[in-house]
Amino acid sequence: MEHHFIETVTVIFFNNLSLCFRLSSLHNSLKMVTFLSHLHILCSF
Repeated sequence: MEHHFIETVTVIFFNNLSLCFRLSSLHNSLKMVTFLSHLHILCSF
């Protein structure tokens, strides 16, 4: 029973970790896109 509990907690933890990683990488790509579009706007002037 306890072993199964630890297993479940570990799986949930790793799932959350990968989700956080994906979210942060998505956030970074959004920042990059925003930066590039600002750069593009500046260059067009």
